[in-house]
Order: sequence, then structure tokens, then C-alpha cells
Amino acid sequence: MGKREWTAVLYLILTSVLVGLGIWRVGRPPERLSEERIGELRGEYPVYTEFCPPLVDMKTPALDELIDLCDCFVYGEFIGEPERRVRWGSLVGVELRESYCYPFRVIADTEGYYVPGEVLLVEIDGWWADYKPQPRTGLRMVFGSYESRETPGETGYMAIGTYYVTEEGYVLAAFPENERIMGGRGDYTGLKVEHLLKRLRKRG
Repeated sequence: MGKREWTAVLYLILTSVLVGLGIWRVGRPPERLSEERIGELRGEYPVYTEFCPPLVDMKTPALDELIDLCDCFVYGEFIGEPERRVRWGSLVGVELRESYCYPFRVIADTEGYYVPGEVLLVEIDGWWADYKPQPRTGLRMVFGSYESRETPGETGYMAIGTYYVTEEGYVLAAFPENERIMGGRGDYTGLKVEHLLKRLRKRG
């Protein structure tokens, strides 16, 4: 085989390899969502900019503070209808407030705190319902879990530190990822959920 024939063969091999790599890359899901796709998803996964009722004086925590304070960041899915609870006055039987406890099945967490498949009850207080993402069956989220010491297996969350998880496994923050909250971490919206969990682990 002459030089010209060898050149033609090598060219065909190189072309085949490059085409194969191109097909492989096209077939792979992107490592991060585009800004355009994030904008499209925001109608379903909104950002909350107010975190507590008007009469409540609450300091807005930074993400690093949440990581230190909470038991872990837990990833899971809401799986059923909520249980309604009512707290009554001790003397006159006046209804004070109500809350709803939603069943939430654990998929993973940042610290090995829960067992995958474990079902938690996530309590949403009626006073705070408008200031955090609302659970619904099938919704997947990542949030900082503060388990009740009085009733193990019950927890709650706030908008800060909470991420929605899309059907494709990408995350969108439920809060503004600004410098005050993120503290130089950048933003995590658009990442795959497994990458987010790595970034939310406790240090040390």
C-alpha cells in the first residue's frame, strides 16, 4: 500500500473517531443547565425573596451558617397527602394555628444522617407557608434538615438553602443566590443534584 493510500486510510480512521466523539457528546446530558433553560423552568420552580412573616424579626442566615447548624442537607421526594395539625389554646379552646406534615422519602443526604428510603414528616407551619416552597406529591427537593428532638423523624425547612430538583436531576435554588447568602461560593443553580450534595457537606 502506497503513501497516498495510507494517508486516505488514516484520514478515514481519524474522521470516524471525531464523528464518534461528536455523537457521544451530543448524546450526553449537559453538566449544567443553560441560562435559557433555567429561565424556562422558573415558572414551575420559583425563587422566594421574603423568608418570614412581617411581624417576625429573623436574621437571614448565610449558607455556610445553615450547613453548620442543620443536621444535614437531605435529598428526597414528597410522596403523599399531608396530615393536618391544629394547636389549641390551653384555656378557652381557641384555635391558635395549624400546620401540615408531609411525608418525604429520603433518597440521599450529605452526612449519612438518614437511611435511603426512610420516610420523614416535614412540617409546614401555616404562618410560614407563603415564605417557602410548597410541597406536592412527586416534588423532589434538597433542603437543610433540622430534625425535631422531641419527635424524631419530623423535620422542617426554610427557603434559604432549599433547591428544587427537576425530573432530569438538575437543581434550581428556591432563594436568591447572592453574595450575602452564598458568601463567595458562586451559584449552584443548574448543577446536577449529586454535585450539589458534595458542595453542601459539612467541613472538617
